[in-house]
Amino acid sequence: MDDIQSTDPSLSNEIGNKKEIPEFKDTTFGFLTGVTRIGGRTENQDSFGYSETKHGLLIVVCDGMGGAKGGKSASQLAVNTIIHEVENSELKSKTEILVQAIAKANEIVYRTSHARKDLAGMGTTAVALLIDDEKATAAHIGDSRIYQIRGQRKVFRTFDHSMVFELVKRGTISEEQARLSAESNVILRAIGTKPEIDIEVNHDLPYLKGDRFLLCSDGICGAVAEEDLLKLITTSKDIKETAETIADTIDKKGIKNGGKHDNLTAALFQMNINSKQKPKMDKKSKIIVGILASLLIISLLINFNQCHHYKHNDDNKSLIVDTLKSENKSKSSTAKIQTGPTVKAALEIKNDTNRTDTIHKQTK
Repeated sequence: MDDIQSTDPSLSNEIGNKKEIPEFKDTTFGFLTGVTRIGGRTENQDSFGYSETKHGLLIVVCDGMGGAKGGKSASQLAVNTIIHEVENSELKSKTEILVQAIAKANEIVYRTSHARKDLAGMGTTAVALLIDDEKATAAHIGDSRIYQIRGQRKVFRTFDHSMVFELVKRGTISEEQARLSAESNVILRAIGTKPEIDIEVNHDLPYLKGDRFLLCSDGICGAVAEEDLLKLITTSKDIKETAETIADTIDKKGIKNGGKHDNLTAALFQMNINSKQKPKMDKKSKIIVGILASLLIISLLINFNQCHHYKHNDDNKSLIVDTLKSENKSKSSTAKIQTGPTVKAALEIKNDTNRTDTIHKQTK
């Protein structure tokens, strides 16, 4: 693994050098691994580090820019400053802790770049992830990224502060077109380029056991389509093997395409617990649940209408039967009243006839 200590140790006297990410580390919240490669460049200007602080596990990745040793100095100085500030912060809010730490890194990098001619114009991107048992909090500036993966799908990703991603936001181009654009490396925000910076924080990232967080420089996320990167992130249950596969795949692709590819750095972390905060339902799941709920309501309404219809028919049938019975009973009573005398008369006539026959026979 490449040495990522500062190229100028004197720059780190104020804050000290912090831990670089190891090949494998078992932490309180899960398993951490990291890999960094020089790519096709003459120097690796990426830096990364971690610390198990009183506020939670902190992971930082920075991608430096600036000629000669400026880029490396900026990224290493930023990583060390962010870790130092978080370790010593007395703030309670995770958002405020990260914002204050990154703002301090900006102050130091900006001041140093103006104090030394050989470091003039240096700057760096930054992504920082702070994980406690409640949730994870992500902060970023520039085009380095943080991904949160659950199973085979992406549940969170930072949004690049770059010129091409502003076009993506407006719907002018797709993310893949942005990735392939010749201007994809033009970023709109960075540490050390201005006295004050705008830091984006995502403070509501609950997680589940098995979730993976990838923090990476654009040498990783800019080298392959996101769909392919997501497949690489979930390629193996072993996170160390996964990180190496990501780096090997992208490095080989860069060499095949001429060997002038960017530095590439990835920190991969896998959760071994569930956060206390419960994950919210994603948009796709909400749509599915909404559709199922609608179908259930429609089914219930149809069944209710059918039951009401059958009951109505049964009531009508009962009414008809009762009416017919009533009518038949009425007709029967009328028939008895009307036929009673007739039958009697007929019997009398028959008796008279019999008597007549008898008389007639007797007469003969």
